[in-house]
Amino acid sequence: MRLPKSFRSFSRVRHEKGEKNETLIEGSFFLRAKEGIRLVGEFPRRVFMGDCLAFLNDRKILSPANGIVIFETNEDKNYLKITQDGGLEPPHEFQDVTADQNYFFNLLDKNGIFSLDFEDTPLVNYLKNFWTTDNSELILSPFSKWNSPNFQNLVNKDYHKEWELLLVLLEKIFPGKKIHNYWSHKNLKFAYPSGTPDYFSDRIAGFSILGKEPKDLGRIFYLGSETIWHLIRGLYYDLPFTRRHLSVYCVDKQGRMDGRERHFLLSNGQSFQFLKGIFAKEYEYYSLDHFYNPSNILSKNEEHYFDIFENSSVVFYMSSPKKHSPLPCTECNECNINCPTSANPMGLIAGMEEFEPKLCIHCGLCNLYCPSGIDLREKIMSFQERD
Repeated sequence: MRLPKSFRSFSRVRHEKGEKNETLIEGSFFLRAKEGIRLVGEFPRRVFMGDCLAFLNDRKILSPANGIVIFETNEDKNYLKITQDGGLEPPHEFQDVTADQNYFFNLLDKNGIFSLDFEDTPLVNYLKNFWTTDNSELILSPFSKWNSPNFQNLVNKDYHKEWELLLVLLEKIFPGKKIHNYWSHKNLKFAYPSGTPDYFSDRIAGFSILGKEPKDLGRIFYLGSETIWHLIRGLYYDLPFTRRHLSVYCVDKQGRMDGRERHFLLSNGQSFQFLKGIFAKEYEYYSLDHFYNPSNILSKNEEHYFDIFENSSVVFYMSSPKKHSPLPCTECNECNINCPTSANPMGLIAGMEEFEPKLCIHCGLCNLYCPSGIDLREKIMSFQERD
């Protein structure tokens, strides 16, 4: 079956560099004001792209566009609504970055650059911790968690000069620290979960991160390729973290996935309704969870908004995936065979040997390959909460 390709009828603007285009959808942006949010400034007011609107725990929420921001309640949910008033993202000129540590950290903080390798981790805090930790070392990985899109290719194509400058800058900003650049290792090929920080650091870089006695845990730091892509934009083009790539996957009625790579660069708070006009009508359902994670199936008739801190992929389904009650374990050993760290997840069910929680990286492969439909991820989380 031939699955539909996306078309390009939506408006586009030329990116500030080279021949790369980025998608820009004009209109309103809705940022969910979740419980615990701390608003900044008065509402309503005029804002410019990158202005700080609020904080949610460690997340610094910036305006995705020029316009008017108001605080709005819609269907018992609170939102920050930014109505774009015609001011598009201005062109950003290349700026050189001096090897001054305070300036470096202030720029990361100003632009709200976030680690996309770890949950709720501002990059400024993460790199300050790297600097102040004794005997710390930094890994520069060519992979992101899902590696879609391939951010190493995007950096090499669009920011090759800036990438070379960044390597020199990091050596000057963090003198005396060991920085391991794996981008030049030509034999490295992505296979999930290679982009998971603990897995890469332990199984590829060779540090002791996993297991009962992880000797290097706490001193090894990690920057994946998606984080590096945003770091370059924030440093050398003064671009705030207000946009992120969304990878798109399509699954037919037989559960077969279209393997073609599709991705969009979306603004925070952008509605997913525009996807209705891009994909064929038979894709009635979608999930904002990756297929390695438990999926919350949504209907395209529901309104949802892009969250750059939580969303990086969307999976479209021709029909809603059916939920089946789990069957008894057949001791087929598929979960153990496909576990990349040999954590022995079957030990939680069949009692054969002991589950190794210090080896588990929560990749979800045991769930994916279990023919009985047993939710091993939930059992692992319950076990680790009790442990």
